Amino acid sequence: VLAEDRITLKTQFQDILPKYLDLPDGTHSGISWEIMQLIERKSPIRFSYVAEHVPLIRVANDLSRGVTDIQVGIQKTPERERTMVFGEALYRVQTVAVCRSDDRINFTSLADLGHLGPQQGLILTVWGTGIAQILAVIPGLHIDDQAKSAEAGLKKLVAKRGRVFIYHNLSTVYLLRNREFADQLRLVDIEYDNADLDDAWQYVCFSRNVSPAVMEMVNQVIREARQNGELAAITDKYLK
Repeated sequence: VLAEDRITLKTQFQDILPKYLDLPDGTHSGISWEIMQLIERKSPIRFSYVAEHVPLIRVANDLSRGVTDIQVGIQKTPERERTMVFGEALYRVQTVAVCRSDDRINFTSLADLGHLGPQQGLILTVWGTGIAQILAVIPGLHIDDQAKSAEAGLKKLVAKRGRVFIYHNLSTVYLLRNREFADQLRLVDIEYDNADLDDAWQYVCFSRNVSPAVMEMVNQVIREARQNGELAAITDKYLK
């Protein structure tokens, strides 16, 4: 691609593992990073960013205000749809619940946790995320969404500052492999009875400042990569 033909889109690294991973040699990896590299290989688009990890709430605010142009991997919510333009779906994440390994489970659903009250049924999740927004409007639940990351939420669970941690499998399963959590925490089955939690997709998403032509350029790359298997070759590494 000739330099004069390049289209630059501003983005940010979400502070969500393993969307962006800093490698020891100073390079990057991660599910979102690899999809960005795919888009750059297949189009004249180039990404502009500062290589620092940004909390999701700021990422979403900056995208909605047009400070940045694009996010590669963000959940669709009614609130976000009012200020952003969602493009192609990238991959599906599953909502998972984690409890302490020694927990004598006496719940099977969100409703059960609600009935247990704010001490025995407190749900931990991550501040500013799609899952936090969905949980917040379900009646009767007791939510603590002050953790700024999945890692911080799991540490609160280990410290017995909540009963369960609910978040998506992408970050949660990745973190549960760490020795810090592997022996102390485990996944637990919960009925969510909520379509947005049962079937949560991550999308490419644009600022309203981006032209429809550029949006379509990105969307076309994603559609073709889905059809020829290149997208699955990336996402399966992190989700299977």
